[in-house]
Amino acid sequence: MRDISAVPTLFLIVVVDLIGFGLVIPLLPFYAVRFSASPQLVTALLAVYSLMALLSAPIWGRLSDRIGRRPVLMSSLIAGALAYLWMSAAEALWMLFAARSLAGICAGNIAAAQAYIADVTTPENRAKGMGVIGFRERRSDDAGSGRGRALGGGAARRRIPVAREPAA
Repeated sequence: MRDISAVPTLFLIVVVDLIGFGLVIPLLPFYAVRFSASPQLVTALLAVYSLMALLSAPIWGRLSDRIGRRPVLMSSLIAGALAYLWMSAAEALWMLFAARSLAGICAGNIAAAQAYIADVTTPENRAKGMGVIGFRERRSDDAGSGRGRALGGGAARRRIPVAREPAA
C-alpha cells in the first residue's frame, strides 16, 4: 500500500452512507401509511435509491477524476445528510421520492471511494483494498438495517408518532 492515511476517513464516509440507507428501509412502511402509498409505490420508493446510485456512480467517478476524490466525497456526504433531513421533514409523497432520489444520487459516491482505494494501493494489494471496502459496505448495511428495525419496532410498540405524524 502507498499513502493510506485517509483510508479510515474513507471508510467512515462509506459507513455513514450505508448505515443511512439501511436505517431508512424499516421506516418506509410508516411513511407509506402516512402518505397512503400503495405497495407498488413503496416498492418504487425502495428502488429509486438504487436506481439513482447506479446512474450517478459513473458521474461521481468521472467528476472525482477531474476535481479530486476529497471534494466529491465530502460534497456527496453533505448532500446525502441533507437528503435524509429532507426525507424526515417530507410532507408529501413526491417530497419523499425526491429526497430518496437525492440520497441515491449521493450514494453513487462509492465509485469515488473505490477510485481512492485504487489510487493508494499497489496493484498487488488492490484486490485486498477493494475487498476491505466491500466488507465495510456489507457490515454498514447490516448495521443500518438492524438499527432501523429496532427504531421502527420500538416506535410501533410505544405508539410513538413517526415521520411527523400527529399524536393521537
